[in-house]
Amino acid sequence: MEKYRFSAEQQALMESMPMPFAIFQMVDSHIVTLALSDGFCALLGAESRGVLPDIRQ
Repeated sequence: MEKYRFSAEQQALMESMPMPFAIFQMVDSHIVTLALSDGFCALLGAESRGVLPDIRQ
């Protein structure tokens, strides 16, 4: 199965949400991250997604 891709507009909208949430997908027996909201990053104490290696591929 291929990794799902949101449009750039959808991705930006989801990532800018203050509500903490993450969207994952199972691809070839591996869990991959599709989106992390700003609220999710803040909940983890991360100032940006870039400081969350291994979560976002």
